[in-house]
Amino acid sequence: PEDASGKHILEIDPKMSFGTGYHESTRLMLRFLPDLIRGGECVLDAGTGTGILAIAAVRLGAASVIAFDISRWAEENARENVALNDVGDRVDVRLGPIREAVPETGFDVVLANIERDPLLALLPAFAEKLRAEGRLVLAGLTDADEPAMRSGIAEQGLTIEREIRENEWWSVVLRHAEAGADSA
Repeated sequence: PEDASGKHILEIDPKMSFGTGYHESTRLMLRFLPDLIRGGECVLDAGTGTGILAIAAVRLGAASVIAFDISRWAEENARENVALNDVGDRVDVRLGPIREAVPETGFDVVLANIERDPLLALLPAFAEKLRAEGRLVLAGLTDADEPAMRSGIAEQGLTIEREIRENEWWSVVLRHAEAGADSA
């Protein structure tokens, strides 16, 4: 587009996967990324879908991204979109559940745009994968999900650093509670 100066253009062929930038939850995640990716970060994209968040993270300067999904369709689609956007040298797309697909830990940023119940189930694994001063970004949540999510977040020793809303959709940036508010 003519008005795209200073913006990153991502080409996404969604096929059967979620993540085009048209849904509120994806837009909320994309709005957080420029503040979290400043250059050189190691990122985990959980439930990558089309790979849009992994691609955006690399375009913003992430050194590397591991993007995984439990769906073979999504994994194949993410690989195609990573190639389409020429970021395959920094995005490693994997298939399988987090504990099998991602043995690594110490991520600077963990991204997960899924739904409430899977997010609640994955919170312990996300907390383990995140480095002490890292950030966990969650979306795919509605206003109705907020009470259960706040409880699950607190149970994992995480705290909400920032939150934004669009229509009935809610997204949060979390950090380890012991990391302190000044470790941004």
